[in-house]
Amino acid sequence: MPIDTEYLGLAYLKGYRSGELPDEAERATRQYERGMAACKGEFKVEMETIFEFIRLQTTEERLSNITELAPDPQIAEEAFQFLKKAPRRPLAAQLRERRITSVNRMGGVEDEASLVPLRRGFSVLVGSRHSNPVLAFAHELAHTFFFDLSNLERRALGEGTLLGYNKDDQSEETWCESFAYLWTSYPRVARGIQRKWDSAKYVSQVC
Repeated sequence: MPIDTEYLGLAYLKGYRSGELPDEAERATRQYERGMAACKGEFKVEMETIFEFIRLQTTEERLSNITELAPDPQIAEEAFQFLKKAPRRPLAAQLRERRITSVNRMGGVEDEASLVPLRRGFSVLVGSRHSNPVLAFAHELAHTFFFDLSNLERRALGEGTLLGYNKDDQSEETWCESFAYLWTSYPRVARGIQRKWDSAKYVSQVC
């Protein structure tokens, strides 16, 4: 059975030691325990082993794990530098770096989100009734690493091909989900996204 990315994300959060981000560690522990309750048999043993390995890692090691999963060296380097600086930077500066220009609520939509390239940057659309808008926003931002920010076009990976990494490719989706969990595990980032979401406008379409 494949590793569920949600459980992996919770493992990242649980990995913060008691001296690091104690509020997040407490919240993450509760989520982790609920996640583990859904695991059974051999899969549960496998997940506990993985979680314990991640728990003992340093923040730097967890960053390295995310970048090692990236499909391209350039994406790996950009993501590593972005995440490494994230705890100390205002959210607005991080969004400008990734050319996120707007965040909007899509009325009447539940667990859906999308990244829309526009003329001057990206718009992030999240369903107005999404169960986790903060994580959904972070996941869509992660997709920007698969674009050339100079022209907002999908970047060529490897030897001039996209290597199948697109919105319909599970490998890209899994990487973006793991990135989102790690990025939002920083309290300043999570709080900033929540404030952004609270003030987001309702739209029926993006143009």
